Amino acid sequence: MKWNLWILLLIPALSYGEAGTDINLQVALSYNFAKFTQWPESLAAEDLTFCYYNKDFAAGFQRLAGKKLADSNIKIHHLTSENDINGCQLVYLDQKSPASIQKVLLAARDKSVLTISDSKGFVGVGGMIELVTVGNLMKFMIDQTQLKRAGLGMSAKVLKLALEVKQ
Repeated sequence: MKWNLWILLLIPALSYGEAGTDINLQVALSYNFAKFTQWPESLAAEDLTFCYYNKDFAAGFQRLAGKKLADSNIKIHHLTSENDINGCQLVYLDQKSPASIQKVLLAARDKSVLTISDSKGFVGVGGMIELVTVGNLMKFMIDQTQLKRAGLGMSAKVLKLALEVKQ
């Protein structure tokens, strides 16, 4: 059963031309985390906007533009400031993002914004999903308290796959 869900989580990564690169994998995982997120009903009819800071992620995220997630279209937005996250439902902050993680998390606080990063200690400072490289594998940790604070939920199937679920 665990293997089946991992396959579902990673299928979009296989469609990228440069399969296996960290950036494409991080983007594919972001998409799949969004797919397995329970969003507030107030967002059900809206487009979902995925936002990122680092320009290196532009091509990966642009491949998601126009895709469907449930009944919503995915839009992509490149952020240039922490104050620019209004309208984002997912914010990806990589280790090299120019934005301050603390400022972004403060700006996203109490909003229905799924925050994801590969920065070490991200869930410890208020982030929701932290991507962790273990050997050649990318795994993740989840802070369920932060998800709930934002009015979001995560599928139990995904929670079972996490290295750690912070309550």
